[in-house]
Amino acid sequence: MSNGVRQNNLLGLPAEIIDQIISLLDPRDLVKAAASCQLLRQHADKDHLWHEHVQENLPNPVESPAPFDSWKEMYSAHYPHWFLPKHKIWFSDSKPYGKLLIARYDHRRGCIEAYTVVAERSDEQYKDLFWRDGPALSYHPFEPKVQLDLNKPELRLTRDDTRGVKRQENSVKTEITMDIHGQQQGRAPQRLSSTFIYTRSLPPNLTTPQTAMWPPSSLPSPGGQRTRNLSDTAFRSTGHKPSRPSEVSDATFRIRTWMEFSNFFPAQMLGGGLGRVAEEVKTFATLPAECYTPTKEKPWQGIWVGDYSSHGCEFILVTQTEIESAKPMPEKLEQAFRRWPRSNVGFTDRGLEQLEDNDHVEDQEQDHGDENALTADRLSAWSDNMSDSSGSWNGSRSLSDSSQSRRGSSSASSQASELSSAQISGPQCRGRLEAIKLTGDPNIPRGEVTFVAEDIGPRGLVGYTKEPLFNPPERCDETGTPEDGAFAGSKERVGKLDQSGARMVRSCGHVADRGFRQDFYIPSQLIMVGKNRLAQWWFDWDHVSFYQRVDLSKLLNI
Repeated sequence: MSNGVRQNNLLGLPAEIIDQIISLLDPRDLVKAAASCQLLRQHADKDHLWHEHVQENLPNPVESPAPFDSWKEMYSAHYPHWFLPKHKIWFSDSKPYGKLLIARYDHRRGCIEAYTVVAERSDEQYKDLFWRDGPALSYHPFEPKVQLDLNKPELRLTRDDTRGVKRQENSVKTEITMDIHGQQQGRAPQRLSSTFIYTRSLPPNLTTPQTAMWPPSSLPSPGGQRTRNLSDTAFRSTGHKPSRPSEVSDATFRIRTWMEFSNFFPAQMLGGGLGRVAEEVKTFATLPAECYTPTKEKPWQGIWVGDYSSHGCEFILVTQTEIESAKPMPEKLEQAFRRWPRSNVGFTDRGLEQLEDNDHVEDQEQDHGDENALTADRLSAWSDNMSDSSGSWNGSRSLSDSSQSRRGSSSASSQASELSSAQISGPQCRGRLEAIKLTGDPNIPRGEVTFVAEDIGPRGLVGYTKEPLFNPPERCDETGTPEDGAFAGSKERVGKLDQSGARMVRSCGHVADRGFRQDFYIPSQLIMVGKNRLAQWWFDWDHVSFYQRVDLSKLLNI
């Protein structure tokens, strides 16, 4: 204290120390520091600080703030929307199909855009697979072409779109009009309009699995953030919107779309005024990066695209969870695994004798005995008049016929070599694989489980197969590097599985009648072709469907 005036110790520090302190602040605190005094403004306005805040929100760094004059101006222009390119993956709640988006920053135009991810498959017809001494199966060659639909963005936020909104007192409550339909000019009699809506998160203590929220409890969310996706007011009430920037959820948002007719519409059928019809509000959510980024310990987790027969291609999230930390399975799923056949159903090149020797099911599950055994007749009865999420295949042989073929497969055991415990285990081949739909179909909609492999370790191991369909040759260029799009071959498999073939584990698939009615789980077998390719053998239909990992890095490139 000097002459009755309190000295500010912070301002008395060397400039280098102040810079170090200022660099630890987040953008909101930087703005507050700059507003406190002229000296701190000089430190807080240094552009390298804002450069760092911009880059930490972009999966692919940009080299220049252009078309903006500075990094600070660039950050301010899109605040608080930077969470969109940061999380990059967004999926909607529109029933029943949903929609998968990739959000990214376009440095050429200085805007944030999100495009729909689409997948195209070949027109090849179904083919038959004749396993050695095994059943005849059908499969559809699956080499999907995954890309962005660049014809029209689902979302676009520019500096001009947000400039007027930010001047309003309650800016985060205001819906931002997006010019993404190319119809805002002129005096057209009708036009399609869209607005971007901020959301607020539901308190975790007020949510249950039955709460109408997005994302549903079946899907993970960053920080557990979820928002309501049911409203009597079409989400116009203030309770659905944040009241201040700190309440804005960075894990969810909404888009409102409607068709608007003006008084220039022929026959003046709207009474000379503006008409608003076909309004739809879609809620979008994202995923924690750690749930879909493959690691050495969890190589199969990620975003995948699957072949769902007549329903086309659908996108799923595959998670790999330690058994000890996995959530309890639904009762329907537990019952399906208890009824999973102990023999005479899972066919591999090793033969049934080897399968039974390596069936590491816990004693308490085996105590169920014949009471819970799933017979061929019961399994065939389940499939009567039902259609699974992959569609139904006409003309397929009955499961009883398939089982007869499998019973004769024990002769193959003499041709298979013994496998050591090191070959059937390892840190990567453990845990539970669960596939949840990000986009769905009329049978199994988005947000629902499509299949589960209870344990891909020894406990769930059925065997290995050297069938060429599941052991494709590596497609390499002249440098020996796999070509773009080449799916997993023997070199890509985990651990010591190369000489043994593709790993086959117990799984159960989720099926339902149209409209997600009478849903249940049926035994199936997951064939782990490689880290980038899986196959699901549906016993009911003697059909194999394939899944391929989505290369997110390609979709993010501009």
